[in-house]
Amino acid sequence: MGGGPAARSNAHPNPNPNLVPNPNLVPNRKPNPNQVALPDDLVDEAAYIFYGGGGGALCETVQGQREPYSDMATAAGTFFSQKVTWNSDLLWVSVDDRPAFAKFEQLFQRMRLPEHFASVVPHRAVLRLYSAFFVVRSRCDAPNWHTDYWPPVGTDALTLITPLRDFDETDSFQLRYQSHQQPPARGGAAGGGGGGGGADGGADGGADGGEVRRYAYQKGRAIVFGSRFEHTTEVGSGRDGQVHAYLCFTFGTDQQQRWGEISRTLGTPACGKGVLGMGRSSLPSPRGLDSPGSW
Repeated sequence: MGGGPAARSNAHPNPNPNLVPNPNLVPNRKPNPNQVALPDDLVDEAAYIFYGGGGGALCETVQGQREPYSDMATAAGTFFSQKVTWNSDLLWVSVDDRPAFAKFEQLFQRMRLPEHFASVVPHRAVLRLYSAFFVVRSRCDAPNWHTDYWPPVGTDALTLITPLRDFDETDSFQLRYQSHQQPPARGGAAGGGGGGGGADGGADGGADGGEVRRYAYQKGRAIVFGSRFEHTTEVGSGRDGQVHAYLCFTFGTDQQQRWGEISRTLGTPACGKGVLGMGRSSLPSPRGLDSPGSW
């Protein structure tokens, strides 16, 4: 679209009361994350899409998945599921058609996320939802330190992760992150490995003198972060084999000149089959991001 880049916001800490303050999660100060409060009833709507009301629910289908990739038709639309072998039984289950995307875009809007993060993300008119997906796992056998975006992305794109339920296991199997800027451990490699919004825990010494902090999942709280946020799921497993599932949004700027850098991450298999809010892309490599709604 025409016009020059919009001026970047100089957001002050905690510009919105819905961004929950925490001394160890410094709002809007890269690379530390924000927290945002989410209405339980809206999280429950997302949970119903995943857990359903009985046989044939999306959660049952993905847990029985044998192949690396699978397309799944549901009442909410089509989803694309990918198994990942990152020392875990991780699955990404992403929206993969217009009806499914529309369901999650409505939740994105009703959660008022564009409003909450307008002062964080540089944009021209309105923040855009890029994709929505569930992260599903029951165990993590070893850390997988990663960032979700290439460093130049900054806060042009954000990842939001929130648990669909309060799961039984809380002493392990949570989120750990570097509390100050570190060089990306894997060249800015993509990853959406589950975290969630909750209480921040104690700190440990990290690589290169960095401080590693712990973030515990909690329903009704989401963790939100941009590039250079280095994190990993803790080693552990769901209690008695319980599967942990998280709602994830990737969203950010509507400035199309910035989408090239963002798509270096979102246009990969790590983010599922579609980047529907930018325009259709597909595995194994993106076909290019078109104008919104053109796929």
